[in-house]
Amino acid sequence: MPAVSLGLHSIGVRILLPTFGSPFAVGLEATVSLDEFLACGSFFLTAEGKALMTVGADLPVGDEESTGTGYLRLTTGLCYVDTTRLLPTLVVGGGMAWRTDVLDGVGLGFAAELLYPFAFPVPMLSLSGGWRP
Repeated sequence: MPAVSLGLHSIGVRILLPTFGSPFAVGLEATVSLDEFLACGSFFLTAEGKALMTVGADLPVGDEESTGTGYLRLTTGLCYVDTTRLLPTLVVGGGMAWRTDVLDGVGLGFAAELLYPFAFPVPMLSLSGGWRP
């Protein structure tokens, strides 16, 4: 089995923007660099106690530029937004993400994702910012 290089890419805060019916939520996000892509995980909570946990892969699209890098995002996870249900709902989807460095060691990102059934047929929009070692 080939060796895979693994390194912390960023850790920070991710905010779901309350657009198109998505709830406002704040969460933690951690991203690690693998050989060919970024693996990321997020955990969000709303003020009403609803939760969304996602894991995904960001595959680079094109070359890194001074304005940032674009990614094709593949996502899956669990959401618990219907408090009448006993178990959380599986979500699956994808979208586009963009990341850039704004200062030395500080990164900023934006994503638009379709997550069935949580954010479908309109995308979930999010902003993220964090520390990059």
